[in-house]
Amino acid sequence: MCCRGGKCDGIDSISGGTWKVLDTGSLFYDDCGWRDLQRNRKRWILHRKIFVVLLSVYASVRFVAAVYDINRTYTEVSRQIEMIEEQKAQGIMDVKICPLSPSTNISNATSKTPDVSLGKDDWFNEWMACYYGVDSITGMERGDCQ
Repeated sequence: MCCRGGKCDGIDSISGGTWKVLDTGSLFYDDCGWRDLQRNRKRWILHRKIFVVLLSVYASVRFVAAVYDINRTYTEVSRQIEMIEEQKAQGIMDVKICPLSPSTNISNATSKTPDVSLGKDDWFNEWMACYYGVDSITGMERGDCQ
């Protein structure tokens, strides 16, 4: 029997449960919350399973979105490098390349990082020009890119 507060079988209640004396003379603590948990165990398991399924679906959707965005960025960066090498091979030392599309996912490595801009003297453009061994690199307007 579960006693709630007060006295139960002549022994004072402690914090909602009750100390009881068994026929063997030993004491045990009757906690009503534990019994309620046992009765509702199937409900808890069902709620846990539903939570895991919903969390898995959410994580899968986020993962697919991240993979798509990272793949798009990889393709664009590869195209930038290809444009630089083509123009450099033709002897063009003032290279023009397409800027990257804005990142849509925080998992993308280019999220919150600089990219080429239209200004010839921007620090990132100067850094890229130095890295690829050309005089300058500038970004083209998005409409001019294929």
